[in-house]
Amino acid sequence: MRLLPVLMLFVVLCLNRTGAAGQKIFLQGVVKDSVQNTGLRSASIRNVFTGTTVVSRTDGKFIIAVEKGNILAVGASGYLSDTLTITDSILSSGFIVLQLHVLPATLPGVTVSAKLSPYQIDSIYRRKAFLATVGEARITTVSRTNELGFGVGINIDRFSKREKNKRTARTLFDITEEEAYINFRWNENIVNKYTKLTGDTLLEFMQTYRPTWEWLRKHPSEEDVLYHINKSLKSYYKRNDN
Repeated sequence: MRLLPVLMLFVVLCLNRTGAAGQKIFLQGVVKDSVQNTGLRSASIRNVFTGTTVVSRTDGKFIIAVEKGNILAVGASGYLSDTLTITDSILSSGFIVLQLHVLPATLPGVTVSAKLSPYQIDSIYRRKAFLATVGEARITTVSRTNELGFGVGINIDRFSKREKNKRTARTLFDITEEEAYINFRWNENIVNKYTKLTGDTLLEFMQTYRPTWEWLRKHPSEEDVLYHINKSLKSYYKRNDN
């Protein structure tokens, strides 16, 4: 079911890489709350090109390998997801600040059932906000490197058809929703509950043994996550003993 969107995104991303210098760097950055301007811990930062996801530490800082033209998908529980295209100026600076907006308590025209999980409720809000900015409005081109947002963080200079741009943005939205689902199931509370790890040690464990969206969809219970944690703990302790 997901083959067509993935293939479409692959073609778009390949086109977007045309002219890239191929210079890979380990980009440092920090994820912040846009209002409080404080670092967000356990936010996920995914390089859409490589599929690599890192987790921000206690102070919101992270390091991830990137090249020019790569797209980062950023998300955290309770926040709107965002994207950013890696530019020459970002590569030269080696540091980026990513600000996420808190999900609103309510959105116009949204009715939420009490039977929905926190993830499902947040997903409804994210999708509504996404459609309001992309699905029902023109997608703009990047003009400043610190601009974030679906369509704003995507360099579309090489694309002439509006619908192609919108399909690309929607595919990226689906990717960020996969990361949001992982963040919901693979969260600090549940991992700490079974590992007793804390602080950056806990966040490092969560990054190293972060399960995939596909695995979590096939294993829907907390018992499944516990099995994954126990298996990962054996590997974790064995690695640290060596």
